[in-house]
Amino acid sequence: MGKSKNKYKHLAGLDKGTKLLLQTGVLKERPPGIPFPVRGKKNNSKRNLRKQKAETVDCTEEIPNKASVNSIVLQKKDGKQEFLNAINQKNCDEIFMSSNETSTTSLKVERNNNNKLTNDGVKSEDDCLSPMGKQNNSFDSSSQLSNADRSGSCEIQLSVNSKARKQQRKLDLKTRLCSKLQGSYFRWINEMLYTSSSEEVAKLFSEDPHSFAKYHEGYELQVSKWPVNPLDMLVNWFQKKPKTWIVSDMGCGNAKLQSLIKQKVYSFDFVALNPNVIACDMSHVPLSDENVDVCIFSLSLMGSNIADYILESNRILRINGILIIIEILSRFQSLRKFRKAVENFGFEFKQQNLIKNYFIWFKFVKKGGPQKTRAIVYKAPGQLNGKIIESTAVGDWDNGAQALNRDNGHSFARALEHVVVNNNNVKFIAYNNAPPRVPNLKTKSNSKGIIILSDAVNTDSAAWIIHTVPGFPAAKTGYNWPVAENARGHLLICLTISESQINSIAASLLLVQPVIYYNNIPQTETAGMPYFNKLAEGKIPTLPPFTSRQTIRTQDARNPVTVHIYSKSESSKYGEHELLQQKFWSIEISIV
Repeated sequence: MGKSKNKYKHLAGLDKGTKLLLQTGVLKERPPGIPFPVRGKKNNSKRNLRKQKAETVDCTEEIPNKASVNSIVLQKKDGKQEFLNAINQKNCDEIFMSSNETSTTSLKVERNNNNKLTNDGVKSEDDCLSPMGKQNNSFDSSSQLSNADRSGSCEIQLSVNSKARKQQRKLDLKTRLCSKLQGSYFRWINEMLYTSSSEEVAKLFSEDPHSFAKYHEGYELQVSKWPVNPLDMLVNWFQKKPKTWIVSDMGCGNAKLQSLIKQKVYSFDFVALNPNVIACDMSHVPLSDENVDVCIFSLSLMGSNIADYILESNRILRINGILIIIEILSRFQSLRKFRKAVENFGFEFKQQNLIKNYFIWFKFVKKGGPQKTRAIVYKAPGQLNGKIIESTAVGDWDNGAQALNRDNGHSFARALEHVVVNNNNVKFIAYNNAPPRVPNLKTKSNSKGIIILSDAVNTDSAAWIIHTVPGFPAAKTGYNWPVAENARGHLLICLTISESQINSIAASLLLVQPVIYYNNIPQTETAGMPYFNKLAEGKIPTLPPFTSRQTIRTQDARNPVTVHIYSKSESSKYGEHELLQQKFWSIEISIV
């Protein structure tokens, strides 16, 4: 212990950082007044290499600047030489620095009257370090370091202005703090994206687009730390695919994929960071049905309503279209359950790849038609909570856990989403046998329903949703209704149709005289529909009571369903739906 104190007694008065560098051998100590020799010729022996390594410091490492430290000398990297930082103690007037492997260059240190180097009012070579006998380099006042580029030259100038150094320290600290704050802000937005619905996220980013830009700055920082970039995987995959494909990039960020592949790409995200991005909610993208060949979710399945994203991808994908999902492996509790859940939305699982033990790549294919589901609903009047019972096999019924006004992926909420949530391209007419909130009113029928259509350009898409009266007819298929629901259940039927079928539906509805209590369908959409216009205007038919039949076909291109609508006139107790119900249980119902 005494030996150690005696050995380093000349270090008394130095700051701790400098002591540590000297005592550990990173910088070697020397007695005052003796120049510090720098190794000239390179010795490649293992012992000397280890010794050189211990004596070498990265020039980017910050060295404390105290009054006792008069200068810092750098050895510039030339060929295989390494940077070397050295600290000269008091009264050191010259040092030697190697300029090549065979010679050294002498550096002369001049000080001011206070025996300190200064950069204030630099006018000559005497004010800074410079090689003797060499022409001085131009000095960069902002960096305080010469940036002259001379091949093979060892000429380096370095200021030791303590004020500039302190300022640089403050800037470095500010940069580190800003980096930490940026990371925290990114994590906060990321958490919000995972726990909020797409509607809430779209509202947030529409009010504060700056947050979206900051989020993607943080995202790019994360990408640089990953073992592989998912974007590169997608680009390589598309290089081997047909150039005629149409692609939907859901959650595209700054739409890099669009610029890197030859296929046509629709890039969607909450905010348009550049003109190539279409700003929208990914659960309602502005594309017509069966429009794209590939739909991609690359690290973008976020939010409390990701089921809506999968449903939307099914809508815009062509038959046998490909759904690609790339996610971080650690997100999944069960890969098998996730695959099964996606398949329930009308997809078939095809492939799964683990990439760098970090990412998981899923490939699904859209089946030949939308998923067919039979379901019944019981809901007490005036209540939102009810009983949803869905069946996927004969005699296999599960109680629905969600209320009718919840949009967690069940078919009823999906069919009615554009009725309860505003969509500028979706219009509808709603009818009932009685005006809203009028109790104990005797009516001529029990007709309830909604006709929905899209007025988007080049879109021919509509739906008819029928709400039937209590009591189920006998099922003509192998499905067995729960006995407890036979007397009190209400049946909800949804038919996807083309707009040309609306007039036939209106002709049937006109005879039962329903109350039209909402209609925002523009007349430009119904100009060639005389029966619909009469229905919308509340006109009463003058024909005597009789039974009529109208026929429509659903919009399934491969297997369209022919539906006969029977309408009994004013004397009907159950409206037009009783015979219609009986007809339905010999066919499949597509609920979207």
